[in-house]
Amino acid sequence: MATETCSLHCGQFSSVSEDTFRKQRTYLKSIFSLVEYDATQGVLNLCSARDVSDMPDELAGILDTLSTLPALEGKGRIMLKCSGVFEICFFRHRMWKLESVGMPADPFEGIRQA
Repeated sequence: MATETCSLHCGQFSSVSEDTFRKQRTYLKSIFSLVEYDATQGVLNLCSARDVSDMPDELAGILDTLSTLPALEGKGRIMLKCSGVFEICFFRHRMWKLESVGMPADPFEGIRQA
């Protein structure tokens, strides 16, 4: 049986110091296709991590690491899709919380066509 995987879609973190980013840059680039850091604003954008293991310990390890990015006053969030379920993970300094996001089965059902 194949291991289930997750996708981590675009996310943004605020109040990320240059030192923190520099320490995690290689790790982040090993997971995400897009890693953009704006040192003047302390903003980090991450996008497109595919085939991330859905094993709870491995996924929690990634989220734990992401929670170290924002400083005490910072925040972050990223969208995940694991086993067909969409979630948003919200971050504060060394804390994170997953929240399910409802997605319609067919967004075009009942749509009006002009």
